Amino acid sequence: MSHAVDAGRIRSVNEDRVFVDEALGLFVVADGMGGMRNGGEAADIVLEVVANLLTARSADESVIVAAIVSADEAVRTALGEGSSGSTVVVGQTTERHVVIAHAGDSRATMLRNGRLIALTADHNLAAVYVESGQLSADEARSHPSSSRLTSYVGMGVSMTVEVDRVEIEPGDWVILATDGLSLMLSDNEIVAVLSGSEPGTAAQALVDATLEAGAFDNVGVIVMSASE
Repeated sequence: MSHAVDAGRIRSVNEDRVFVDEALGLFVVADGMGGMRNGGEAADIVLEVVANLLTARSADESVIVAAIVSADEAVRTALGEGSSGSTVVVGQTTERHVVIAHAGDSRATMLRNGRLIALTADHNLAAVYVESGQLSADEARSHPSSSRLTSYVGMGVSMTVEVDRVEIEPGDWVILATDGLSLMLSDNEIVAVLSGSEPGTAAQALVDATLEAGAFDNVGVIVMSASE
């Protein structure tokens, strides 16, 4: 397992956050929304609330979703209704499964047998356009609509939280990352970086690759290995 965060080459403030509790099998990535006030503080609140509420290694879908809903309420209470927000992607592992829950465009993916498999779908307008056939997946990466979120923590009653339980096999790697990773690296490039890395250094290798590519945004990454 490894994790890494960097402000990138352009932005002076880092609003990406990661949380790791290996004893609980709990892993969280949050991306404070730079277009709103106090994005970093919103991300901090998300991590604090989720970590405080998920205190048992249950990997129960309903409990994880409830924790994200509580984080949404906490962000709005602390920072003001509609004034700030954050994405979130949560992974909680058992021996054979990982439960993934997310709101926003921070992603969970799985590397299995040299192939990157999406475990989440971005909550942004670009994803809507891809679904309707108006954009290709490659076009969506740099399209202006990719920054317009359709769900995020702090949104209130309109927030959508998607959750799934995924079976993991020996050799699988699960990657949780903010959009600073997918903005700079294609799936093939991510696979290439991971293929040349060990679990303990993989997250930093991905962050370093985004920096080499220009790192227009903050980036936060957690890499978990099913073999650990």
